[in-house]
Amino acid sequence: MVIKLHRLLFLILLVSYCLTSSDTAENQYSKMKYMVLLLCVMFELFSYFKLGSAKKKIMRNEYCGFIPFIFIISIYSIFRSLLINHFSYRSVEELIFLVFPMIYGYLCINNWSINTLFFNFQSGLILTLIFYIRSLDLNLKQIYVAIISSSFGDSYSELESFTYCGLALAFFVFFCYYNENKVYFILSALFVLMTFKRLFIVMAVALYVISLFESCNRRVSKKMFLFTVAIMFTVGILYYFAVMPDSVSVIEKKFDIDMSKLTMTRSDRMRWLLSSHWITYGFGSSTEFMYKFFDGALEMDFVKIILELGFIPAFVFVYQYLFFSKKRIYTFLFMVFMVLNHIVSSGLTSTFSWSIYFITISCISMYPIHGKRLSFSFLEVKR
Repeated sequence: MVIKLHRLLFLILLVSYCLTSSDTAENQYSKMKYMVLLLCVMFELFSYFKLGSAKKKIMRNEYCGFIPFIFIISIYSIFRSLLINHFSYRSVEELIFLVFPMIYGYLCINNWSINTLFFNFQSGLILTLIFYIRSLDLNLKQIYVAIISSSFGDSYSELESFTYCGLALAFFVFFCYYNENKVYFILSALFVLMTFKRLFIVMAVALYVISLFESCNRRVSKKMFLFTVAIMFTVGILYYFAVMPDSVSVIEKKFDIDMSKLTMTRSDRMRWLLSSHWITYGFGSSTEFMYKFFDGALEMDFVKIILELGFIPAFVFVYQYLFFSKKRIYTFLFMVFMVLNHIVSSGLTSTFSWSIYFITISCISMYPIHGKRLSFSFLEVKR
């Protein structure tokens, strides 16, 4: 009964997300999915302590490594709030969005059997794909026409979905690695292609190539890890200064580049924010301010962290997210892509996508493939 509840609650969680999220408008029941997520976390927490899982500490060091990052964000946010005597619930809300996927991922990898992991991901992929197709309100011929008429260069597709693109990528990362059953691999790849987030499509292609090599299972060396952290942080800093208003003017004049088009108006949002009366009061403060006066967000997570909290939290963000994934080259390179995505785009507090990311990375880290691909119908593994 316990295993069935693990499966049922996970599927209910995905259904609640699909029913209460939208690419076009805010659903009046949008908070329902967070209540379901809380229920799932509470049940997994109960299972962890009451059903014998407390003896297991799978990925404990990797998940505990996030504690300094969360602590720094919290302390900096409290300090900024006290400094200008302004408290915002948005800071608490974004912190919850950031932390809950970590907690849920840790509990799931410790509570679920391998059979449950595969069952949940198989069912979850099919379920979310069905909801996505239904949300398009198109027949099969129209979907086919929309696919072939999509323009990668112009970043246009009638099928594009910000609601489903994160989940699509998460399922692809899993089934690209555990790909003995080609049906799920093909479905997940098609899902990523259809939701049409260009960087995610590039990620998917790169991950597929990486998965073909046995070396993708190797652990990342300490030197390579530190070198990559330094490179990613440097790239983030360079991008931060590149989208500063003064830099934008110089770049546009010198290289004849339309930075507004190149950054998809993010440089314009940066200029608007810095020319406004906004003063940071912690994590999420720029988002709250911009939605109130600008009807949009900055949509650059790394830049957002620097503006709201400073350079140290931004460095810890890069370091810890890469540290979490370094048990396998495959997961590490995936996280490198995600860090790059969060430098130029947003999604760090996309709670439901990150829940699947954390479970996926944890599963691949603990149950790597050696030679023959894992079966989707193997017997229950004692853990």
